[in-house]
Amino acid sequence: MDGKKYLGIYISRCSATVVSLAQIGKEYKVFDCFTVSVQDKQGGTTDTAELAAQLANLVASQCAQRALPYQDCETGIALDCSLFMQHKIHSEFNDPKQIAQTIRFDTEETTATDISNDALAFEIHTKTQSGTDLNVFTAHRKILNDILFAFQPHNIDPITIEPDVNCLSRFITRYLPSAQNQRSICAILSDKNGYFLIPPSDSEHSSVKRAFLISHAQNRNDLLTAQIALTTALIEDNKQTFSLKAFDAANTLNPQLLTEKLGYQTENIDLTELISAESNALSDCSDKVAFAAAAGAAIYFTDKTYLVNFRADFKPFEGKKQKIQKTLKTIGLSAAICMLALGIYFQRQLIETNKPRKQIRSVFEKDYLAVLPGTKKLPVKFSEAIRKLKKERDRLQKYEKGRTNAEGENTIPAKLTMVLEAFNKCAKRTNLQADSINITGKYIRITGSTSNYQSTMELRKALNESNLNILQDDLFSKGGRHNFSLTIDVK
Repeated sequence: MDGKKYLGIYISRCSATVVSLAQIGKEYKVFDCFTVSVQDKQGGTTDTAELAAQLANLVASQCAQRALPYQDCETGIALDCSLFMQHKIHSEFNDPKQIAQTIRFDTEETTATDISNDALAFEIHTKTQSGTDLNVFTAHRKILNDILFAFQPHNIDPITIEPDVNCLSRFITRYLPSAQNQRSICAILSDKNGYFLIPPSDSEHSSVKRAFLISHAQNRNDLLTAQIALTTALIEDNKQTFSLKAFDAANTLNPQLLTEKLGYQTENIDLTELISAESNALSDCSDKVAFAAAAGAAIYFTDKTYLVNFRADFKPFEGKKQKIQKTLKTIGLSAAICMLALGIYFQRQLIETNKPRKQIRSVFEKDYLAVLPGTKKLPVKFSEAIRKLKKERDRLQKYEKGRTNAEGENTIPAKLTMVLEAFNKCAKRTNLQADSINITGKYIRITGSTSNYQSTMELRKALNESNLNILQDDLFSKGGRHNFSLTIDVK
């Protein structure tokens, strides 16, 4: 069957019912259903961990035989009502975050019981001016851990662990809408458990949920008659209940008798007929109440209705996070391999491309070292080698023109030429008069005068632009002119 698969498992102490659903569009269809059970020791002395391990082995074995893709399914567990306790608790807060922070203390105070070893889950029943009325469920953490540890070796990691009464309420709300529209009481009786459910009439009121243990010897008609009054007392909106929809696994209910006793129109329902199923998918479904609870646990994953999840309190589900991390690791490893392969490929291309360059570089290096004998090796960058060659060319050109000696130092005629070039740039504007020019191998000393201070500054600027550096100056005014004595050198 096409469509995404979901798995719901109803677990009691010694049995488990597994329902495989396939989602087609917005609807579900039962793909398969089966029940497995184990034998408890006399007096119920078998440890829950041992029982859970046996059940998990049987479930995994049956799933494998039936070719159910249980390892890839989102899985939810419905916990039998014999394995948890239900309480009515009042909180003085209305904010869910504040309720969550104080609910454990409120529960211990109300029940006068230590629940430090229990997992706790709750749902809001009714909000009032004085606070919030809550449905609180508690279950021993050891039992829940035993169940998780039993299934995880088979790659079955349930996302949710809910009370079975919550799963049944979700199943009834989705597949029996008339119960909500007609404000009906739904009574569901299995071999050992009884459930009373009243779906909410509108969004302002929550549903009523009751779960309790029953025995084979009890008269089912009398049981319903006695329990109806306790159930209707929990209705907060005081709307009249018009009908009773009942399912009895023992098939002993008398609708006509119940109608006469209760004054409600009573109707028997069949839980397995409410949801569509593949042919023969329900042939191994011996417990229809367990089937409905398991199916209710599975349909949460798309309906996203109210969730009362024990697991969120003691061991939050991290399967998606682990899958994402695993996927990211796989993607990262694949990307690294691809990058390595690309690196090797391009490195080979680079090596092939560089072979002619290396040959050219080897030939060029011989000529370069011959031109620059003081150099030990060719620079890594060709641009640096070209720069040094140009510098050497300029030095040789200056030497050829007599501007420098063989060592590259400026000659005296060259220095005089630089001074005169500077004078020619500003002589007319500054009314320059040079009294003396004294040139040695180390420095040049010039004395003279200009028309004013600004003219002397212009002379200094012209000297600087002619590649001359002023080492020392002596400036003063005398006879209506500005005199100077400058010691300069070539930059």
